[in-house]
Amino acid sequence: MYQGLRYTLLLAAVALLQSLIFNQVQISIYFNPLIYVAFVLLLPMRTKPIVVLLCGLLAGILMDITMGLVGVNTCASLLTAYVRPLMLRLAVGKDNATDGGVPAPMQVGVGKFLAYATVFVAVHCMVFFALEAMTLKYIWLIGVKVVINTIATVLLIWGVASVFAPRNYNNSF
Repeated sequence: MYQGLRYTLLLAAVALLQSLIFNQVQISIYFNPLIYVAFVLLLPMRTKPIVVLLCGLLAGILMDITMGLVGVNTCASLLTAYVRPLMLRLAVGKDNATDGGVPAPMQVGVGKFLAYATVFVAVHCMVFFALEAMTLKYIWLIGVKVVINTIATVLLIWGVASVFAPRNYNNSF
């Protein structure tokens, strides 16, 4: 119960951050951090795959509604939710991924967290910006957006993870 409330609050917080701040700030056409992916990225490592997919679907639909996009966030969120177990096993190791806990820097280590978060966010950004462009004519622009937004989003998620994930947290959802 307590953990479900924590993740509901996390989804609400990142959805509000995304909708009210990051979607409104127009620094450049290249800068659009997708902080809402922190919701799926920070789910406990032992979360059942169907729950991860449902959380990705929920986050994607919520962001599509608030951003005025039709399915772009949902597709990107579902794909990253689907490949999340593989990314976890590759980044933090099979034993650590099955032990549980939240995949945060304090839990898995800074290097492993950065590897996991960077791959996770890069995959999400690639799908999101490719679907947003709806053409490969601007592949160089998509690539620049993916690199810039992956770096910005990982840094922002680092901050969210340091606030959200306590030091000795080892439960499953």
